[in-house]
Amino acid sequence: MTATELYNQFKAFVDAGDEKGARAFLAEHINEFPEDIRDNIAFAFFEEAVQNDTEGIVENAQIQQEGAHLLEELDKVEAMLEDAKKATEIKDTM
Repeated sequence: MTATELYNQFKAFVDAGDEKGARAFLAEHINEFPEDIRDNIAFAFFEEAVQNDTEGIVENAQIQQEGAHLLEELDKVEAMLEDAKKATEIKDTM
């Protein structure tokens, strides 16, 4: 397949808004592209994978922060309940 044919077939996926088809086409035909374009395609896939991994790490960190904050709040509520229980016990003994 010529470079023009590759480009036209790839562009058809892009024009149709078919991201999955475009990705599949690139993966299937990557060795048919000139080396410099092949390197750019591989780098784009690699860059996207790194970005996706980074987003997952950031999301996990945010979840952990929220969880830590909730645990702090639960500790405060537990302390308040314990104080209320002690106050009730003192009242009961009077």
